[in-house]
Amino acid sequence: MATGAAGNAFRLWDLRDPRHPVSRGLIPGHTRIVFNARIIRDGRTLVSAGADNQIRLDDISDPDNPRNLTVLPGSKVSLSQDGSLMAISSDRTTALWDIRAPAKPVSLSTVGGHTDLTNVATFGPDGHILATTGWDHRTFLWDITDPRAPRQLASVQSDGIVWKAAFSPDGRILTAVGDDDLVRLWDVSQPTAPRALTQLAGHTNASTWVGFTPDGRTLISGSDDQTVRLQDMATLELSMRAGGAIGFTPDGRTLVTGEFAANGVLLWSVPEIRNPRLAGQIHGLPGQITASTLSADGRTLILAVLNGQSLAASTGGLLQRWDISDPAQPRLTASADLPRTYSVALSRDGRRVATGYDDGPAALWDISDPKRFTALATLDLPVGGRTVWGLQFTPDGRTLINSQGMQVSLWDVSDPRHPSRQAALTTTTGDFLSFALSTDGRTLAAANTDRTAYLWDIGDRVHPVQLTRLSGHTDGVISVSLSPSGTEIVTGSSDRAVRLWDVHGGKQPVQTALLAMRVPAVGIFSPDGHTVFTNADTARVWETDVDRAARDICAVATPKITQAEWNTYFPGRPYDPPCP
Repeated sequence: MATGAAGNAFRLWDLRDPRHPVSRGLIPGHTRIVFNARIIRDGRTLVSAGADNQIRLDDISDPDNPRNLTVLPGSKVSLSQDGSLMAISSDRTTALWDIRAPAKPVSLSTVGGHTDLTNVATFGPDGHILATTGWDHRTFLWDITDPRAPRQLASVQSDGIVWKAAFSPDGRILTAVGDDDLVRLWDVSQPTAPRALTQLAGHTNASTWVGFTPDGRTLISGSDDQTVRLQDMATLELSMRAGGAIGFTPDGRTLVTGEFAANGVLLWSVPEIRNPRLAGQIHGLPGQITASTLSADGRTLILAVLNGQSLAASTGGLLQRWDISDPAQPRLTASADLPRTYSVALSRDGRRVATGYDDGPAALWDISDPKRFTALATLDLPVGGRTVWGLQFTPDGRTLINSQGMQVSLWDVSDPRHPSRQAALTTTTGDFLSFALSTDGRTLAAANTDRTAYLWDIGDRVHPVQLTRLSGHTDGVISVSLSPSGTEIVTGSSDRAVRLWDVHGGKQPVQTALLAMRVPAVGIFSPDGHTVFTNADTARVWETDVDRAARDICAVATPKITQAEWNTYFPGRPYDPPCP
């Protein structure tokens, strides 16, 4: 081991008995503070860089008598994991050196791209990718498979000077930190097309260092705010991969989401909602998921997907039935061709499915045979220009509700081969995009592009009564979800906010929380009634119960405030710590 010593030197230590380290040789040479140092994997060479603009390579094969091998100009240095390559960043460029013969380093090439000063570069774990960071707020990725001819692959943007980047041990994730206080993560499994995963807040000053533990399970960041933060990567998987909420199984133990930037479904085990674990996935779908629904028993997933990799390329749609009773091994049991479909609903008894099409109308299907979809009837809806965005059966299965344009309709489907309209709920100012039913089927909440969510009592299916409107969003409302008790509503909007509402009594809704997002967002309640899942650019899980949130905070708040500290910061007030 090498440690800093007086006079900008290094002290070598013998650690064969870690409990009793033995001091060995002293390495002088630097004339100013040393920034960093590393012993190459073979243990024979120490590389160090300092404020004296020297990069020194020292032979420490005889730790009692270290000797200098060579000195190169520079102060920002990094090494490949195998110790064969060295990157020296200076001004706006980074130079690559072959140091397999450390006494005679060989200059290989220089990469540029940055428009301002560069900082320390980072090698990928396989030595084929190099990340360079700079004052121009960018991180560049370079293919250095042939280090004599590097090739630029891509660049990613931050909101401040980027001081440090790091790769996960498997090379699939790149993280970078800088002056914007955030820890940013990208998926670089396809390095020519990095995909932003998430960004972590928490530091209150510039973040200057970041890295992964060798097992890749923990992300560590250091900041000028005098803190080091450790992030469990397992808890980030949901935020990095989930690409749209499908729903919770009724027992609340499984969350089903789309997969971000991929045509797939992810099944998350959430017995403890704050620690989701990927339990299974569906890959290889022919196109984008356009609609989905879960059965009441949580064992069946119905998907509508495009039959083609894009809307322009699609030739129509597919309706699929998946058995997800074992989330680790989902099985496709039935499939049917149909027009492009943007809403699906499944009756509580699991025997019927409704599908709503791009330009209308909607159709009913019998799925009592799990291996096929059997057409029953078509609802008499307008065709052309109006998408059926929402469908849902009431709990008794006798009424189907759909939204299309400015109208929400209630249909009697007790005879599924002869559906008939019971009532129509209309507005003159916007389109209904989604709606949700209370668990007893008596209350309907609907999201509208007129910036409003509407609430109706539909206990009398023929004569629904509007209860109230939820106003406050500054752009169209795109999602709505009712808590299991029916007393709370969560709405998501294009105004990049998710709002929670207390609707006890249904007459005077009160906004209880506003969750700010960076892009338009949707929100859904968990079956537990107090946890909300939101999906915008990042998937998040929120605790909405204040007492539970306080207990969670106190569980990790350490150390507890002492009597002496209390007296210092709150003089004259009785000692009453927020966390007992």
